[in-house]
Amino acid sequence: MATVGKTELRSCLALIQRAPDDGEHIHISLSWIDWTEELLGHLADAFGLTPSETDVLHGFLTSLNQREVAQSRDRSLETIKGQSKSILRKAGCSRISDVVQLSASIAYLVRQMPQPSKPNVDDWITPKAGMSMLPLSDGRELAWYRIGNGSRKVLFIHGYIQGPFVTSSMARRLAKADIQLIAPSRPGFGYTSPARSSATYDTTCIRDTLALMAHLDMKRVPICIHQGGSSHGFRIANALGDQVSGILIVDGGIPIDEKRHIANMDPQTRFAAMSIRHAPSVMKMVMKLGLPIYRQRGTKAFLTRQFVMSPRDLETLEQPDLLKVQAQGLFHIVQQGVDAWMHDGRAAMADWSRDLDAYQGPQVWLQAAQCSIIDAQQVADHMAGRDGVTFHIVEGHGTNILHTAPQLVCDELVRLVE
Repeated sequence: MATVGKTELRSCLALIQRAPDDGEHIHISLSWIDWTEELLGHLADAFGLTPSETDVLHGFLTSLNQREVAQSRDRSLETIKGQSKSILRKAGCSRISDVVQLSASIAYLVRQMPQPSKPNVDDWITPKAGMSMLPLSDGRELAWYRIGNGSRKVLFIHGYIQGPFVTSSMARRLAKADIQLIAPSRPGFGYTSPARSSATYDTTCIRDTLALMAHLDMKRVPICIHQGGSSHGFRIANALGDQVSGILIVDGGIPIDEKRHIANMDPQTRFAAMSIRHAPSVMKMVMKLGLPIYRQRGTKAFLTRQFVMSPRDLETLEQPDLLKVQAQGLFHIVQQGVDAWMHDGRAAMADWSRDLDAYQGPQVWLQAAQCSIIDAQQVADHMAGRDGVTFHIVEGHGTNILHTAPQLVCDELVRLVE
């Protein structure tokens, strides 16, 4: 408790941290939050709480225990206990103290929301150069890109916030190698129509790609899979069957085991992974609130925060061509709002082990040693002992290996198409 003024007592949140390199001192930060009706409404939306549960949460946020909440609301203790369990379940937390901390984080995010009087930046526009639109049998449209004009085609499955775009350096190497990347945008990304429902998202990704392959009359299909596109890429490969001549995976993902993999992720990826898996409504609200902020602050500010634990990737933000291609990927995922971010994140965090195991063809992995999304050695260990797998851990590169090692990637693409 902290004294505010002369007589009024108000509850505060305390953050206690040991001072770095000093075992004798600690840092204590006290914060007081005015839990207004508007702010409680944001929390209710984020967690999916009923009005009654929101009132109970308000009690916890003002440092009341379950018995005190019951007394203040004239309810039985058993009723409050039941509502507390519901709050924990909806928030994806194991303790009420964790819900309080998460609520405080949301409160600070809301505080940073731009004021309505500030101009909204509307130039986060996904590039259309090299893009075509394919009408689909379900009435939707598929946006897809040709990257290069080579005669040797490779199906490119784009990443998560890394879209179907390459640097000018990579484009020159593709042209020299006579390779053309065929890169469809997944549902809700860029200009592709959203899936009809979240439940059909994964199957829609497959159907859209098969429709494009048929449209282009691609009989033999080498595939290049990038990062967050991994689960989709393997499902598509399995659907194509014998048409697939081989796969190149660039900084790929694997099915996530919380106990083994989460701890080695950077803070932003860890938060996104756990929120999408356990509290998707929270993640969606964070994205809706945060996106307008970064539209105003700019893509470099967003990517700087994204790569705060990755010096290799921070360096790329000082190179105009590398910053540009990363910004384009960010525009691509939020062109239609935050739903693509949510659906694709959910696909990455699902257990897609059977899809990975089902593919028995040749596959080459290029995994960045300094990638902050997932530990390269953990990916190597997961793929060890599998038939047809060639695995390389590439030193000196981070999350942006597709853009920072264009010659290495292009050399492997040449091997893939030959």
